[in-house]
Amino acid sequence: MKRVSELDHITDVRNNQRKQHDELRRRRLDEFMAGFTVITTRLKEMYQMITLGGDAELELVDSLDPFSEGIVFRSETSSALSATGQLSLAVPPWVGAMSTSQRAVMPCGWGVKAGMVRVWVAGKTV
Repeated sequence: MKRVSELDHITDVRNNQRKQHDELRRRRLDEFMAGFTVITTRLKEMYQMITLGGDAELELVDSLDPFSEGIVFRSETSSALSATGQLSLAVPPWVGAMSTSQRAVMPCGWGVKAGMVRVWVAGKTV
């Protein structure tokens, strides 16, 4: 009987830990998505101002699990600026927005090569 009560107690502790873990994962996702939405909106506004009408956006590679694959930066040219020039102008405000947001994963760096942006988020190259 003592072993059964021990097992029940351990099972209850495990179930409580699982609930707490699931709640923290849900909260992390909710807070990340709130920050991601704000940053994406501000990036779009800044990019349009800087490029005189260009369009840029951040996309989650995996929308069901944004922490597994990272973020992609996409831009569309609508002015005389070169694609590389646009990316060079757009990424620093995005990196600044990411680093000032307390609810977002902070990137470790960025670079531009042949019109493409590579952003390192949480240790991954996106």
